[in-house]
Amino acid sequence: SDLSMTKSTRFRWMQTSNSGANYDGWAIDDVAIAPVATGFIEDDFTGETQDSISNSPNWLLLRGMTVAKRNDVCATSSGLALAYNTTSVASSLQTTPILVLSAASSYVVQFDVVMKCGSVYSRANPINIQYNVTGPSSTSGWKYARAACYPLSSCPNGYSQQSSLPSEEYTTWKRVIIPLPTFSANSLLSVRWSQSRAYSDSTWAIDNVYVGPSCPGDCSNNGYCTSTGTCKCDPGYSGSSCLPSTPRPRRLLADFEDDLDPLKWSKLLGGAVTPMQQGCGILASGRTLYFNKAGLRELVTVDLDTSRSTLVQFYIRLGSSPSLSTCRRPSTTTEGVVLQYSTDSGLTWTNIQYFYYYQYTTVKFISISMPQGAKTPSTRFRWWQPTNSGPSNDNWAIDDVFIDDGVSLRALQDDFNPINNNQWLFNPSSNVEPFCGRNDSTLAFRTGTDSAVHAAVTTTMNVSNGDMIQFEINVGCATNSGTASPVTLSFALGSSSSWTTLVTQCGYQSSLNRACSPQWQSVYNADLSSSTWRRITLKIPSQAISSGTRFAWTQSGTSSSPVPSWALSNVYIGPPCTKLCSGHGRCYWNAKTSSATC
Repeated sequence: SDLSMTKSTRFRWMQTSNSGANYDGWAIDDVAIAPVATGFIEDDFTGETQDSISNSPNWLLLRGMTVAKRNDVCATSSGLALAYNTTSVASSLQTTPILVLSAASSYVVQFDVVMKCGSVYSRANPINIQYNVTGPSSTSGWKYARAACYPLSSCPNGYSQQSSLPSEEYTTWKRVIIPLPTFSANSLLSVRWSQSRAYSDSTWAIDNVYVGPSCPGDCSNNGYCTSTGTCKCDPGYSGSSCLPSTPRPRRLLADFEDDLDPLKWSKLLGGAVTPMQQGCGILASGRTLYFNKAGLRELVTVDLDTSRSTLVQFYIRLGSSPSLSTCRRPSTTTEGVVLQYSTDSGLTWTNIQYFYYYQYTTVKFISISMPQGAKTPSTRFRWWQPTNSGPSNDNWAIDDVFIDDGVSLRALQDDFNPINNNQWLFNPSSNVEPFCGRNDSTLAFRTGTDSAVHAAVTTTMNVSNGDMIQFEINVGCATNSGTASPVTLSFALGSSSSWTTLVTQCGYQSSLNRACSPQWQSVYNADLSSSTWRRITLKIPSQAISSGTRFAWTQSGTSSSPVPSWALSNVYIGPPCTKLCSGHGRCYWNAKTSSATC
C-alpha cells in the first residue's frame, strides 16, 4: 500500500481474540521488510564479509548461510561464495524482491552450485529452487522454478524434472540456468533456495547468482547472463548466444565395451558399464550400460552436429520377464525411459519417444528417424528415467548406441589390415587376427557360450542398381555343427529396425541364370569342409537398393553350447566389377578413378 511507504512506519500482526491459553495458536517466521531491487539481482559476493552480507540489498533471508572462500568449499579458482555447513537449522536463501519492469521480458535464474564436494549426501535432501510473484492485488505463493512434468501428462514443453537439485549431480561446481515464466509488469519477483532438513552432511554452496531478464537464448547454457543483457561465453563458445566456435562431432558410436568415453558422453547418473551377463544381461553383446543406482538416472551425449543425421539407434531393456534379480521391471508410468533432444546444451528438452515401462522387458532394437527439429549444428540427446523406487529397483540398460552423420559410403573395401573403423558401426566380440590357416588379418569371432549376438555391421551405404557384395568367410574351421548357430547376411534400410536376409536360401537367381548354389546363399553353416575359406560374390537384390542401406553378418549365441567360431576377410561392397569377376577373382575399388576392377 502506498500509505505504508513513509520514513517512519511500523507493522503489527495481531489476533483480535482467542479462546484462552493453549487455544487458537499461531506462529510466524522469516519476517523481512526490505527495499525492492529494480530489474535484477547480480552477486558474486566479491568483498563480502559475514557482517556485510547480512545487510546486502540483494538478500532478504540467509538462514544457515555464511560467506566462505570457494576453494575452501570445493577446489576451484579463487573467489567468495555463500556456503551452508551447519546442523542447527535447515538452509534457506531468499532474494530481495525484484520489480518486473516489462511484461514482454522473460526472466531467468542463474547460479553456480556445489553439494558436498566430491561425494554424495547419505540421505536425500535436495536444494529446491522456487519463485514467488506478488502482483498489485495478489500473490502466487511459492512455485518450483521448473515444475515436474512426467510421461503421459500434458506437457506442452516436453517432460521435465522439478527444480530440485540432487547431490549426485553437483559434487563439483556447476552452473545452473532455469528459465522462468513471463510476469506482469510491476510485479515483485522473489527467488529462494532451500532444503527441508538439516542433515550433518547436507553441505552446499552457491556463487555467481543472477536473477533478472534473460540474455539471448539464455546463452545456450554455454555462458553467464549478465545484467547488461549480454552473455559472457565459456571458452570455446562465442556470439551473442554463446554457440560453439568449432564444429561438433558429426556422429556417435558407443558399444560400452570400454569405460564411458568423455568425448561422447557429457553426463551419466545412476548407471555404470556392467560386465557381460550381469545387470540386465546381454543386449547386443558383451558389456552394457546398466542403471540400478539410487537417485537420478540419466545418460546425456555431448553436443553433436546432427545437421545431416538421419537416425538414432540402440538396444534397450527395461526390467526382465521372466524376472532377473538384477533386472527388476518398472511398475509405474514415471519409471519408463524417455529419449529427448536439446538444442541449447541441455537447458530445455524436447521429447522424441517414451518407452513404456511394461513393453520392453525383453531386449528391443530401436531405430528412430532423426526429428527435423533435432537437426542442428549443436544437439545433444538424453535417456532419462523420471523416477525409480530406489537402488536395485526399476532397472534398465542400453547398448550399441548409434547416431549417424548422414554420410553414405559409395563403396566399402576392407582387408582388416588394419580394420577401417569408419566403415563399420559395430563388430562386438571380434578381434582382428589370423584365422583358420590364414596368416593375414581377418575379422574373427571366437567360440563362446555367452548368448551374445556376434555381428559385423557396416556403416550406411549408398547402394545402386547392379551393385555387388563380395567377401571371404569361414565358419567353424573344420568343425561340424550342422545348421546350429549359422552366420546370416542381412540388410536394413534407412532408420528401419528390421533386418532382412539379403538372399533367402535357394531363392535367388543370378543375372547369369545360374541356379541357387552355395556361393549365392546368405546363410553360412559350419561343416566338415569348413577348413576351406569360401569367397562369396552376390549381386545385391533390388529390395536392398537405397541411399541408406546397412549390411550385417550376424550369429546368435547360445547359453547351452559353444557356437562355432567364424571370420570375415576381404570385404567389398559397391559398384560391380565386370561379370562379378566371373566367380574367379576379387573386386577392388579405385577411389581415384571411382571404378571397380577385378
